[in-house]
Amino acid sequence: MQCQIEIMLHSQNHTIDIEHDDFALYLYRSVTDDFAVEENNSRLVMLRAYVRKVYELYLQQQSTEQILHKIELLL
Repeated sequence: MQCQIEIMLHSQNHTIDIEHDDFALYLYRSVTDDFAVEENNSRLVMLRAYVRKVYELYLQQQSTEQILHKIELLL
């Protein structure tokens, strides 16, 4: 099933088509946390949200690498 998420960035509406329901729900929650969905969002808001998400991914990668290192020590 295909879902759509709409957001206004820099006075322009943008529609994002999502094919997977689980990811669509996850993305919708993320977008509503990061943006004012009913309002116009500036490029700065978008940039800050992107940097925040990249930082979250960085922390996850660091944690994953630590876990893998511990596993390697056990083997």
